[in-house]
Amino acid sequence: MHLGISETSTFIGTIKLRWLANEIRKFARKHEEKLLHHVNVEAIQLLDNSELVRKLKKNLLSWCSDH
Repeated sequence: MHLGISETSTFIGTIKLRWLANEIRKFARKHEEKLLHHVNVEAIQLLDNSELVRKLKKNLLSWCSDH
């Protein structure tokens, strides 16, 4: 099966997004580990990022629908 330019472009974009999502997850896990072992116990409060995640998902969905 031969993919056209549009399908190939979409496929490559999907691969890039998956790679980017994996990189973000790796970075987030490393950051979380650092915060968990931080000498300042208030730093652990930074792990509550539910509001930031909600905004990121909203912005990502908006960006994806625009491109």
